[in-house]
Amino acid sequence: MAAPRVSFTDKDLENGEGAAERSRKWSQAPGNIEDLDEYTALQKYISTYRDPRAADAAENQVKDTDEKKPKAAWQFWKSGNSDQASDKDAGVVPEEWLEADIKQGLTTAQVEERRRRCGFNEISTEKENLFIKFLMFFTGPILYVMEVAVLLAAGLRDWIDFGVIIAILLLNAAVGWYQEKQAADVVASLKGDIAMKAIVIRQGQEQDIKARELVPGDIVIIEEGQTVPADARLICDYDTPEEFERYKELREQHALNPEEDPAGSEEKEGEDFEEGVAHQGHSIIATDQSAITGESLAVDKFMGDTVYYTTGCKRGKAYAV
Repeated sequence: MAAPRVSFTDKDLENGEGAAERSRKWSQAPGNIEDLDEYTALQKYISTYRDPRAADAAENQVKDTDEKKPKAAWQFWKSGNSDQASDKDAGVVPEEWLEADIKQGLTTAQVEERRRRCGFNEISTEKENLFIKFLMFFTGPILYVMEVAVLLAAGLRDWIDFGVIIAILLLNAAVGWYQEKQAADVVASLKGDIAMKAIVIRQGQEQDIKARELVPGDIVIIEEGQTVPADARLICDYDTPEEFERYKELREQHALNPEEDPAGSEEKEGEDFEEGVAHQGHSIIATDQSAITGESLAVDKFMGDTVYYTTGCKRGKAYAV
């Protein structure tokens, strides 16, 4: 077993400690993020984050069964119940879904099956209740005065004024609802025109699709100038697809996951270390993570590293899953 690498030239000018020292500290106390300074803790979180649903899947399933209740009949303003939302939840992605070949990708049948289970690659929003939306056009200071006038007219049995005011209120609500619907349709059309695109391998061919149509396990091509269409794990460089075999070996050995790496922070052959995280080989691409970490420079990404949704690729071209 190789001894830990100790470097006296790789000192952090702010914290006075090297990468190897930070690596040992993280491996000894992986959960004590509160004890680290803000920037180091943020770097650790970005580099070693794992979906907490993978650890809590069984527990959450039991809680959902015990606690989720159907929508009551009188709760007409709700578009669905919690059970329906739970059924649509993608949950934990099976590991075998991430084993597609980079030359063949997924088949149409696999894509449809995974989309039925996981839905589209977008942030889901609750469907707006049209009845509640229509009622909102009867609110406002002027409208409240007119509604009081309706009640007074009804009390005085002045049915002509009563009918005229009711007609004005309904006409105002109908016109407002129609105009807002037109504006919403225009916005939806614009979103469709400027929707993020992605290049995927499906049926053995490269295809341009909308990013929302991606499913777990899709082989995505990320290249310079492109926005990352979804969280993905880097596989290999686009120009050296033969490295896919090495990627599969490392995946079987769980060497791509620092939390599953039994060697901890010890140096391995062919690996580089940066901020306490093991990297495989040379950097494949560089991404702009300034919106996440505040870093002004692009971050090098290696085989097995995660690239994050909406970050920009500044250099390189690679396969990812």
